[in-house]
Amino acid sequence: MRYFVQCKACTRAVAIRTSATTRAELPYFALRCPYTNCQGHTKDIGYAPADVYADHSPSETIGGAIVVGALGALIAGPLGLAIGALVGGGAGHGVASEARDAAERFNRS
Repeated sequence: MRYFVQCKACTRAVAIRTSATTRAELPYFALRCPYTNCQGHTKDIGYAPADVYADHSPSETIGGAIVVGALGALIAGPLGLAIGALVGGGAGHGVASEARDAAERFNRS
C-alpha cells in the first residue's frame, strides 16, 4: 500500500512513508514538496492525518502471474507456464484484494 498527501501549493500527489493502518496512528507533520517547480519546494508545509490517503498497487496481480508462470515454465514447460500464470494471477489477485481492502479501510478511518 502507498500513502500520499496532496501538496497544498501545487496539488500534486506526494508519497510518504508510514506503516500506519489508520489515520489515528499518524501525527501532524510537515514536509517539503519534492517537485522543484513548486512553491512548496522551499518551505515546510503542515499536514494533518486527515490529509493522508492510501492507494493500493495494481501491479501485484501481474507480478504474481509472472513469478509463478516462470516457475511453472521451468518445471513443466509451456503447459506449466500457462497453468502457473493462471495460479499466480489468482494468488496475486488475492493479495491485491487484501491491499485494496486495507487502503479502503485506511481512507475511511
